[in-house]
Amino acid sequence: MTGYVFDCAGTFAGVSSFEEDDEVRHFLGVDYFGGKVSVSIDRATADSLESHKMGEPCRLVGEVLVSGGSFKPVLKRITFKGDKDFEEVSLDEMYNGLVMSGPAHFMRKSSYTSRDGVEIFRVRCMLMGGTVDLQVDPEVFSTLPEGRVIMRGRLFSEISQGFSGGKKTLNRQNWVTVIGARGFDQMRSKR
Repeated sequence: MTGYVFDCAGTFAGVSSFEEDDEVRHFLGVDYFGGKVSVSIDRATADSLESHKMGEPCRLVGEVLVSGGSFKPVLKRITFKGDKDFEEVSLDEMYNGLVMSGPAHFMRKSSYTSRDGVEIFRVRCMLMGGTVDLQVDPEVFSTLPEGRVIMRGRLFSEISQGFSGGKKTLNRQNWVTVIGARGFDQMRSKR
C-alpha cells in the first residue's frame, strides 16, 4: 500500500459547486448517521449525478490526499442502489461514514481532560505528507500499537462559503479521528 484509500456508504446529499480562485470546484455530499462528508469530484461527474435523487443509498470509494495535516477525499467510483454491482448499505456502514486507511507511524499517545471535563485521546503520527496529532476514539486508545501501522480513521468534513477582501472564499475543513490500527508485525505474522 502506497497511499490512503477510503470507502463510504450513506445517502446521496447532492452536489455543491463553489468558485475558488476563479475556478469552479465541485463536491459530492453524502449523509450518514451523525454527519455529512464532502468529496471532491470533477465537472463531468457532477453533471452525471444530476439525475439522482437526494436520499438514494450510495457507496463511494476513492483516495485521500494527505498534505501537511490536511485531508482531501477524491472520488474514484460511486454506485447507487439499483446499479448492477451495488451492495446494500449496512447500518454499521451508515454509522461509520467515510473511513480511510493507509500507512502511518504512531509516535506517541497522550490523553488529557478538557476544561469542560471531557477526556481527550490523541496520537502523534507521521503520515505521508506530514506529522499530525489526531484524535482517537476512546474505545480503541489502549489497543493502539506504537510504531509502523496501517491506520483506520473516520474522516469528517465541513464546507462553507465566506467573504474575504470582497471575494467569495471557500472554507474547507477535514479532520480525522483514529478508529483502529494494526502494526506491521501483526500483518506479517498473518501471512
